[in-house]
Amino acid sequence: MAPTLRARAGSTGPRPTSVVTDIQSQIVAPLKRSLSDMDDEVPARGQDMKTLREDATSSITLAWKDAQAQLNASFEEVGRRINRMPRIAVSSIDPASPRIIAFNGAENTTQFSVWLRRLEDVWRMHSTTESEKQKAYFLIGHLDGVAREKVKELPEDNITEESAALFANKILSLVRAATAGQDPLVQNERALEEFISRLRADVRYYVKLDNANTFEAAVAKAQTVEQLLAEATAERLINPASVAPDIAVNTVNPRMNSSLQNYNE
Repeated sequence: MAPTLRARAGSTGPRPTSVVTDIQSQIVAPLKRSLSDMDDEVPARGQDMKTLREDATSSITLAWKDAQAQLNASFEEVGRRINRMPRIAVSSIDPASPRIIAFNGAENTTQFSVWLRRLEDVWRMHSTTESEKQKAYFLIGHLDGVAREKVKELPEDNITEESAALFANKILSLVRAATAGQDPLVQNERALEEFISRLRADVRYYVKLDNANTFEAAVAKAQTVEQLLAEATAERLINPASVAPDIAVNTVNPRMNSSLQNYNE
């Protein structure tokens, strides 16, 4: 009976030369035995041909099992390496998910409570976090028309300070999630609009003055302005005496001039 070959447990690389040689010897052993038993001077008999055929079949089977074992071992190693990779949780909208039509506040649209319930269902289907800010941005990204304009009228008392780069990444992620499946150019235009409109007033002024026409250019300008304003603030705190003093402007009272003129006369 032909020996059975098994894959080496835990094998992660090429097999040693001694192991390969041993397996090759096991594969060709049946053929070598059959050929050595046959006499070159004697015509082959039916029994000899049958034995040779069986031994050849056994050798081919051994070779196939060895190749299959090596393939299985390589698949297992790939699986182990994939399992060792760090997993990153992302919050995104699957293009195949149900699409939500933007709410514009018109009278002929769906009731807001019904629309909002549907939006929350989609959020829960794909979100890995429950951040209130992310929920708010996700909601704002699905508003349009009058409803979108009303958001701008809300007070900004709870706005926290964060860098322009971090804020830009949040805006871009939310816009891409809200406009999944749309043209990337449309997504960048929407991100540019949302980014500029939500910047701090002093930073927004200089960004709009630069008239940036791409999202990347607006972010770069905002970072530059942010850095310059921070440096100016730090300079005033460190060297308060360097601040230019107020210039006093003295004016002459016209009544005094007329009195002096009358006195001289």
